[in-house]
Amino acid sequence: MKTFAFLPSNSLKNWYESVLIKYRNQDAFMDLVKIWSLIFVLLFCMFVYLRYVSLSSTHWYFLRKENQNLNNVSFQQEIFKTQILDQRQKNREKLNSTKYTKKEVVTVNAQIVTIPVMTELSMN
Repeated sequence: MKTFAFLPSNSLKNWYESVLIKYRNQDAFMDLVKIWSLIFVLLFCMFVYLRYVSLSSTHWYFLRKENQNLNNVSFQQEIFKTQILDQRQKNREKLNSTKYTKKEVVTVNAQIVTIPVMTELSMN
């Protein structure tokens, strides 16, 4: 039975060590890339939350508040409209009542005019 024994030389040993060092350096670099990508994703999620979720809820809060103010103002407007209509009704009643105004009856005599049937109404 033949056996194979490998005795590494210095150049092969140095090459293998350099490959291990490069792999360790790349592994550390990849760890840094992973950490920075996680930080970026976290910052992006925070930005999305602050921009859309928090800001929109803040806008909805102010929109609800302004809608309540609008409802209050429209309610006050309806009250004023009702008061104006009541005042107009009172004014109408005052104008139409007999104790404040005198009504005069005017008689018109109508005259009946007849036009002869045979007359032509045309220019010559």
